[in-house]
Amino acid sequence: MRARIHVDTGTFPRARRWPVASYTSGYPRGVLQAEWTDPAHIRLIDLDHTHHDLRIAPDGRPLDALGW
Repeated sequence: MRARIHVDTGTFPRARRWPVASYTSGYPRGVLQAEWTDPAHIRLIDLDHTHHDLRIAPDGRPLDALGW
């Protein structure tokens, strides 16, 4: 089973969901923390404390994707 992380843009009922990252459940990976560092970047910190900075387009679409 794959766990997924998304960025949602817009408001209900017209919100758009963009996939950003995914990992296999049970695999020794996962997200410890997720935060916006600025309007164009999301930082994911995984369970072994590795930082992954992902770029986000102005429309909310991820420009980078992370797959473990």
